[in-house]
Amino acid sequence: MTRETPPAGGPGDQVPDGGIEPKIKGIAMLEAIEALKRREDASRDRLPPRLLHYLDDSILVSSWYPESDHLALMAAIAEIYTDRGKDVWFWMGQATASHALGNLYRAMVQQGEPITTLKRFPKLWRLYRNVGQIKVQTIGTTKGLVRLYDYPFVTPSFSRMLAGYLSEAITISGGSNVLVNSTSLGQKVGTPAIWTISWR
Repeated sequence: MTRETPPAGGPGDQVPDGGIEPKIKGIAMLEAIEALKRREDASRDRLPPRLLHYLDDSILVSSWYPESDHLALMAAIAEIYTDRGKDVWFWMGQATASHALGNLYRAMVQQGEPITTLKRFPKLWRLYRNVGQIKVQTIGTTKGLVRLYDYPFVTPSFSRMLAGYLSEAITISGGSNVLVNSTSLGQKVGTPAIWTISWR
């Protein structure tokens, strides 16, 4: 029986240490859950018991959900979809961007102007998440730097997923031969995670 997952509070809910609990919009949760449902038997075997309800619940695309739950769902996808190749996290980023930028967030894409789409990435980040800050530095018309500050979940896997998202966003906008590389995970306080991106 399908039931509606209640929104996990607002984007600024407090956590016990006085900080802000990281949240993500339901659109991202929905994309992950749809992937898990395509291989539901394997998903039910892989997911922790506390997350199994997501396979049966209805998700509200504009509501906020715990970011930690989303990352756990993505980790399960990475284990289940090993047939996608070694860089499954990059593929997941591409798939997420393709779905979101072709539907709910399509206004973030400027067809024929990848540089404009890249400049909009800080706003796109804020549509998805309640923590972290993106800053974009463009270099000419076919290169850029993306810096992510104050986001608590930067790992090598997350870095590859965001690289895939950026790559697909530029490709959808009309860029070709897109290259995205992570140059820093920003693991020191006040130091950003950094991605370089270029295209033709």
